[in-house]
Amino acid sequence: MMVRSKGQKVAVSLRLLLVVLGLVLLVGISVGAVLSNLLFLPTLNFSILQKHSIPCSTVQNGSSLKMTDSTNATVMGFATGYGLSDYKTFVGSLRKSGFRGHVILAVSPTIDEESMAYLKSRKVTVVKVEYVPCTHGLFNETKQAQDEHEEELKTCVAPYDKLKARWGRYPFLRDLLQKCSTCTGPVLITDVRDTYFQRDPFGSNQSQVQGLQVFQEHVKMTTQHWLVEWPVRECKNVS
Repeated sequence: MMVRSKGQKVAVSLRLLLVVLGLVLLVGISVGAVLSNLLFLPTLNFSILQKHSIPCSTVQNGSSLKMTDSTNATVMGFATGYGLSDYKTFVGSLRKSGFRGHVILAVSPTIDEESMAYLKSRKVTVVKVEYVPCTHGLFNETKQAQDEHEEELKTCVAPYDKLKARWGRYPFLRDLLQKCSTCTGPVLITDVRDTYFQRDPFGSNQSQVQGLQVFQEHVKMTTQHWLVEWPVRECKNVS
């Protein structure tokens, strides 16, 4: 039987401890990288539509089609009530990414001149909405709105007076898209104020868009999240 001295036992224990610490460090780095991707990279909530069956410039790469040019692509958003800094974050990051296509934004009828000048300088098609009284009956017009959500219920955009603005923006943007004869490529409809771009969404080597693509919220935005829970409960009676 081999008998180890006290000093040898301590040395062996230290080596084992260093091995365990090394393994823990490697696992920690891997988990940290995954969490970084989940928590710190911006997430976009958007839908991509293909206006026509013919895609904009693509090239066959193996078994998949890749985008080569974003000239005919379109990025759209409903951007009412925002300031210059919001427009710079959205449009500025999009143009800086190399996006060469159309940018169409629906804005407030009272947008300030500085914001308008900036958008025009970035080749944005700006369309001022027209607010009209709602006829959907979801809000008592004789009652004063208590918060921004109730205020939204009584705010509609022409010609969709039966839909509150948050819902009416989709047919409104559809109408703008149909009027754009050169918007023949893929289309991205996204939120504006909380979105910035790290790269051209339809740039070189991006996958070709086929049909409707709808992207879910962040992995933590489950039906238990406060932003999602109440509409699911109210609409579907599910808690």
